[in-house]
Amino acid sequence: MRHLMLAAAALGLLASPAAAQTKQYTFALVPKAMNNPFFDLARDGCMKAAADLKVKCLYIGPGEHTETEQVQIVQDLISQGVDGIAVSPSNAAAMARTLKAAKDAGIATITWDSDVPPQDKAVRLAYIGTKNYDIGVNLAKLVQARKPSGGTICLQSGGASAANHNERLQGIRDTLGGASGTTPPGKRWAGPKSRAVRSSPMTTAPSPSSRWPISSTNTAISMPISRPAPSPNGPTTPIARRCSRRRRG
Repeated sequence: MRHLMLAAAALGLLASPAAAQTKQYTFALVPKAMNNPFFDLARDGCMKAAADLKVKCLYIGPGEHTETEQVQIVQDLISQGVDGIAVSPSNAAAMARTLKAAKDAGIATITWDSDVPPQDKAVRLAYIGTKNYDIGVNLAKLVQARKPSGGTICLQSGGASAANHNERLQGIRDTLGGASGTTPPGKRWAGPKSRAVRSSPMTTAPSPSSRWPISSTNTAISMPISRPAPSPNGPTTPIARRCSRRRRG
């Protein structure tokens, strides 16, 4: 239902029934990946809204989550001269540059599900989606309630360049770390992608301040956050041993 309303709002923002009577308007809805069921309801909502408004909904995107292909698709839509584009950016910065080209060409654009970077918001008319940072904050609070003595968790998300994923992760890190703007030190995972989601032992002891150290895996990128020194009052305790993969938007 959320995605049905989202797609209808997107088309409603860019079209009016009165204008549609004199021209066949075409509006493109671009997901991160066509094979991700998460976006299917948005597609269905777009088609329904298009029928109600007497316009055309063009649902098009990469077959799989591919940042460069998504950018190329939007560039092609600009060249085709569509009347509006609603996109869920896989790569926030790269898509912002592409939407700037759309704006220069006089094509109205919005972002949905995931936005462009804050400094680039002027390139689109609006963002329709959730408050992703708040999602991360509330996820962290659930973790704290389950493990009030601290521990180590593994965070696994989708594409590392998607704003919505990073905003959620930031909300988790800030809340569990007890500080704003926390970042994970360490180096990126350089091994095979398949090993990024395998079982791995992660042990720690609660820190004196009860803050949470975090190990974060973003697709095939391993980004461990620094752990505080183990508590002298007790041995380390295994908390998490597996990150399961779940595709979301």
